[in-house]
Amino acid sequence: LPVLAVPPRRSGPDLDSTQRIERVGDSHPSMPPYPSGMATADATTAPTHGRPGHRDTQHRGTQYTAIQRRDSQPVRGQPEPGRRRRPLTKRQRARRRTAFWLLLILLLGLFTGWGAWYLTVGRYHQVPNLAGESRAAAVSELRRDGFTVSSTVAQDFSETVAVGLVLRSDPSAGTHLLAGKRVQLVLSKGAERFTVPQVAGKPYAAAQQAFAGIPVQLNRKDVADDTGKVASGSVIRTDPAADAEVKRNQAITVYVSTGPPIVSVPGVTGQTQADATDTLQQAAFKVTTSQDFSNSVPAGQVIGQDPAADARVPKFSTVHLVISEGPPLVTLPQIPNGTSVGDARNTLQALHLKVRIKKVFGGFLGKVVGMSPGAGKQVPVGSEVTLTVV
Repeated sequence: LPVLAVPPRRSGPDLDSTQRIERVGDSHPSMPPYPSGMATADATTAPTHGRPGHRDTQHRGTQYTAIQRRDSQPVRGQPEPGRRRRPLTKRQRARRRTAFWLLLILLLGLFTGWGAWYLTVGRYHQVPNLAGESRAAAVSELRRDGFTVSSTVAQDFSETVAVGLVLRSDPSAGTHLLAGKRVQLVLSKGAERFTVPQVAGKPYAAAQQAFAGIPVQLNRKDVADDTGKVASGSVIRTDPAADAEVKRNQAITVYVSTGPPIVSVPGVTGQTQADATDTLQQAAFKVTTSQDFSNSVPAGQVIGQDPAADARVPKFSTVHLVISEGPPLVTLPQIPNGTSVGDARNTLQALHLKVRIKKVFGGFLGKVVGMSPGAGKQVPVGSEVTLTVV
């Protein structure tokens, strides 16, 4: 910029009107006149020199001096010396454009993010967790959060929530809904339980039919019946037992009889009838008996058994015992007096009896005159019969 010389302010009574200061040097006809009441400009020229290294050339600078009243204000819009803006460089303009576009992109991103948040989340309300609350408290909380509550109430079973309390909501807790949307409450009916039917003694097919309407898992287990009262193929018992309360899909074991267990028969041959019967009954066997003669087993003792000792038979089977009556009995025949001793001996020996001869008077005649035991008596085979011979 050219260097300007500013003349000193004049003082005097004639300052009420604008005065013109004489110019030094050539006039500048192109300068516009100042309006009335405004300061006039007086141009003065002062020699200036060019930049170093350039041709020594004098330039004329023009200075305008404002002369105004002491109580007047500067003219608005008139440039003040020393405040003229410098033109922006190309780099500064590029930086400003970059800053402008960055700010615009940032504002657009913020607006887009806020709009997306509002459309997807911001305008929605979250359904609260109402589990375990009473129906009245749940309705109040839903209405406070801006939802409407369905007049119909669903019910479901629960192992943890007491009867009558809120089990869950539909839509579930945590779901985001628009304000005013309807929410339905699901109340608890308490724990779900099913009663085990009574099927003991029934065939397994009938037991399956009894469990048809109950959502449980049936597991069959074949076992021997230690009681002897349940036929093979019938239910002995269930676990859990009949009338027990069970959960949905709970496993229930049905014990089905395969008949009595197989056991060994104890040996009782040679025992008395009373002892043998007691031994077999303690082993859960039934006992039947019959009588028979035995030359080797005393009367009243067991001659034999069926099944035999150590045989493998079902428990509660029947064991038949044969009880000895001792040797077989024979009836003594009638031997008339006067029968020769030889004939009488042959008759008795044919009956497997032993014969003893008792002679009277030497027995010279050889005739039987008596017999002991007498005729018609029953004696065991092998018994001794005495013949009296004269």
